[in-house]
Amino acid sequence: IIADYNSQLQKRQSGSNTWSPAGLNGKKVRYLTTLPNGDIFAISGTGLSTASCTTRIHRSTDNGATWEDVFSKVFPFNNIVGGAMTVKQDGSLFAALPVFKGPTLGDYAWSFTYQSTDGGNSWIAQDSTQVGEPRGLIPVGENKVLVGTTADGVYFKIPTQNFWFPIDTVPHFFGSRYTVDLIKSGEGTIFYTEGAKVRRSTDSGISTQILTTPSPSSVINAICAGSDNELYIATDDKKLYKSSTMGNTWELMRTGLPNAANVYSLKLIDGKLFAGTFAYGVYYYEQDIIGIGNENNFVSDFKLNQNYPNPFNPNTKISFSIPKSQFVSLKIFDMMGREVESLMNENKDAGNYNVNFDASAIAGGVYFYKIQTQEFSETKKMILVK
Repeated sequence: IIADYNSQLQKRQSGSNTWSPAGLNGKKVRYLTTLPNGDIFAISGTGLSTASCTTRIHRSTDNGATWEDVFSKVFPFNNIVGGAMTVKQDGSLFAALPVFKGPTLGDYAWSFTYQSTDGGNSWIAQDSTQVGEPRGLIPVGENKVLVGTTADGVYFKIPTQNFWFPIDTVPHFFGSRYTVDLIKSGEGTIFYTEGAKVRRSTDSGISTQILTTPSPSSVINAICAGSDNELYIATDDKKLYKSSTMGNTWELMRTGLPNAANVYSLKLIDGKLFAGTFAYGVYYYEQDIIGIGNENNFVSDFKLNQNYPNPFNPNTKISFSIPKSQFVSLKIFDMMGREVESLMNENKDAGNYNVNFDASAIAGGVYFYKIQTQEFSETKKMILVK
């Protein structure tokens, strides 16, 4: 499903080249996403600088066949576009809506945030961020939420305080840290942009590092991550780069793209990297991916990664590494410590492994997955949303 900003949604079945209407006729959709439970949410707005502009959140529970309005609010003089939504660790929904604070067109944009604890049926206002439009919204840690902004980098909010705080206290000029996107890798590493910079955090945003990029004076238009070691950026000098080292080193990826094409969107879907360009259409890169099984790269230590996606419904991937051949047990447990499923219980060679967990047959809630070998044991938490 795609959003046509000036008319309605369009949808296409897999394997077909024909697009057909998918509802919300006449709505200017600002943001479109599918949540882990399969529900589709769209954020729309009037899109005109008038005294009465309505922002709405729409929901579809049948793959876009029908839609219902679950949120509606008038924000005067609001022709701004965008938005963001995520699922927090406790299963509640969190949305950020961009709003001009008018009445003069072009006045500073704020991000008004709302939370829903009933699947989107009702929404409760949270504190707003007064530093631009939302650019990415992700949950980290114990129900902490991070939001990227167009005026001042990344801010965070914790459940006990209805207020947003900057992720760092580095001195800067207001408006100098434009964030185009805020993302999280499969293992939980956070990456986000600040103009021509990329920042990385491996501790849920407590501390960040500035990465050296190949085009240090060019604004980053798009960023995308798969695993920790799979990061892509597109820069405003018409370049696209890949890093297999968490952003420490980069390689150019221009082959197959028109020389004049500027990439403004990157997305990994089923092992393919898709690049949306300005005026040149969409291209994809078929990369070598690892399915369920062993990746025969050198492994120096034991490691159990955070499952991805998380929260999830009903499938998620659990990856781990073992440095030498030995017996491996990988099991799922509920909150009472009862075994739910055994995913692996056999001898494995040294390497990196990806295992799919299908939770279709169990109820939603908090679960734990544990790896056990002769020399290593670790447990991590995951959330099934249904």
